[in-house]
Amino acid sequence: MSGRIPLKKERISAKQFDLLIEKYGWSEVSFGENYGSRFSKKFHIREKKEMSVHNKEKQPYVTIFALGGIIIVGLKSKKEADVVYDLVIKDIKKACPKILK
Repeated sequence: MSGRIPLKKERISAKQFDLLIEKYGWSEVSFGENYGSRFSKKFHIREKKEMSVHNKEKQPYVTIFALGGIIIVGLKSKKEADVVYDLVIKDIKKACPKILK
């Protein structure tokens, strides 16, 4: 699932991403020149524990971009997508409440 987060400004600032990292468990994903533009988090929402072939727990994984893009992978249903999206918006509202429309 992919889409956009409704932002008032053009982008999420580095200070706001620092709050997400420090308080809400997000981590920075950096590749070369795009340093500091992507942040990700795995949301543990399933009760039943499932393992992948690489012995890692299967859970929805979210990546957000500084310009407001969002990608969620590892979903099983639309209902799960709604739950994870709401959790992402809740984290953003807590870290920087004035950035969302």
